[in-house]
Amino acid sequence: MRLPGFTSAEYEASSKLVSSNQAINVMPEFGRGAANELAFVGVPGTVQVGSLTNIRGMHNAWGVLYVVAGSKLYSVTSGGAAVELGSVGNDGLPADMTHNIAELLCVSGGNGFTVQKATGTFAAITDTDFPDASTCGFLDGYGMLLEKDSGRFWFTSIDDFETISGIDFATAEGAPDALVSMIVDHRELWLFGENSTEVWFNSGDANNPFQRQTFVERGCTGVHSPAKLDNTVFWLGEDGVVYRADEYRPMRTSNHGIEHLIQNTTVDPIGFAYNAGGHAFYQLNFPGELTVVYDAATQLWHRRKAHGQDDCAYHYHAHCYGRDYVGGDKLYYLDDSKYQHNGDELDRIRTIGPFRVEKFTKMESLTALFETGENSDPVNEQKVFLEISDDAGKTFERVGEASVGVQGQYTTEVKWNALGGFYDGQRVIKITMTDNAKYALVDISAT
Repeated sequence: MRLPGFTSAEYEASSKLVSSNQAINVMPEFGRGAANELAFVGVPGTVQVGSLTNIRGMHNAWGVLYVVAGSKLYSVTSGGAAVELGSVGNDGLPADMTHNIAELLCVSGGNGFTVQKATGTFAAITDTDFPDASTCGFLDGYGMLLEKDSGRFWFTSIDDFETISGIDFATAEGAPDALVSMIVDHRELWLFGENSTEVWFNSGDANNPFQRQTFVERGCTGVHSPAKLDNTVFWLGEDGVVYRADEYRPMRTSNHGIEHLIQNTTVDPIGFAYNAGGHAFYQLNFPGELTVVYDAATQLWHRRKAHGQDDCAYHYHAHCYGRDYVGGDKLYYLDDSKYQHNGDELDRIRTIGPFRVEKFTKMESLTALFETGENSDPVNEQKVFLEISDDAGKTFERVGEASVGVQGQYTTEVKWNALGGFYDGQRVIKITMTDNAKYALVDISAT
């Protein structure tokens, strides 16, 4: 019989007796589009690009990759060569970028900087009316700027990020809370406050071009948590719940398990979204503490983390040159044909349970079906490890390891025998692979 809970993904509840399910560095994928044929495949590996470190922001403008690393802004070629453009300061917070038809705008440490598309000329914005900005966007030719710790947003001259008037601002006044974040989607400006959200649009009025469209009774956590995905907007609400917009209605996307993980974080989140291989990912990073990922294709969650860390090593993303570039401690690109993080182990963990039974039950055997056979070692067998908990996932004991085959052995059935007995709500199983090999867990059954 297929194990109960195999088709559920990341859901580690506050009470492990309710659920101890984990999907770490493995993501759910439907077989032939059927929910009952769910499998778990490994997340992409990473390949380092160049030598940039301390990535604080990334953006694709006109088919060129721009990266803020430390206090410098760079353009990066498709071959990985980084060209320093200028200094943007470093306040230890994420930098943000947008572009129009001729200029790149970078906001870092509250200040603005531009790069000209035609010449590559870098300049600091010296207009004294430029606000102390936390983030930026583009809407109908205007550069949109969110002023820190206020209810105001500003807009530049059309197609001119360097010019701003002291009267070209508006205030979100539907509620008395300060604005937290801002994002442009479908030519609408979403203004996220501490406890409310307002959506504005360009009315075309010569004096006051931006007008409020609607008001939403839901706030936001984190300047950089909002992201655009699946033809809508995702963000972390002020209540620790992840939402997606259904038109203007905030719809809960996270589950109790994800919300429990988020509740225990202490740093501001950084969100980004990207599409790959039919998946549509919203990745929410809490640097140093947690990375959770929602897949709009399956409507399920998983976690990502680097070996020896609690979070993923990359917190920013830009698609450019046909690749998904990501950055955090260093600059990387994602590669489905790689099974490690920049040459380091990538722990792929699937935890299921606890199992509900009516009476004391013996587990005579456990069988796992893997698709493997693609790895960097043509001789040595690749292994998976089984651990069992009989206290609802609080502690685990390693039962043993098993081979999932060598290079070219594409389907392997792994079996463990005589796994003892358990009572209702006790048994949790954990299967881990750390080898440099493809991971696809297709099924688990028990007798």
